Amino acid sequence: MANDLTITNNNDLAMLGEAAKDLTAGDMVGVPLKYVRGVWKKKNTDDFVIVTPTQQFIVDMLSYEHGWIRWIDQKPTHRYMGRKVDHYPLPTRDRLPEADLAGTEEDPWQETHRVVMRDLGGDGAPKPTHDGLCT
Repeated sequence: MANDLTITNNNDLAMLGEAAKDLTAGDMVGVPLKYVRGVWKKKNTDDFVIVTPTQQFIVDMLSYEHGWIRWIDQKPTHRYMGRKVDHYPLPTRDRLPEADLAGTEEDPWQETHRVVMRDLGGDGAPKPTHDGLCT
């Protein structure tokens, strides 16, 4: 079938198994930070608040992951996400189900990149030291 994902060898299956060990129910850490129409916004409870130009964040570079999310009716149905440090192989779009929809408005797959950051919380938060670390 056109929607089936084919595992081409045992190495692929082993890599998918290792990636599955790190998955959680929501596959999300913290709150989303989004770039909408030229403005960065952070989800604060039920609403999004604007991130100020001077707001500082610490980035966990080891958390960087990439992959694909399949969306139906504005809800994620499938995720193929993995961390670069774990050597997660990012499949090309033509290797995912529904390859015939790639590049069209009907394509349910969206390439995604994520990284975990910590908001330093404004004026009262610790300031980075001269070497860029926070204490």
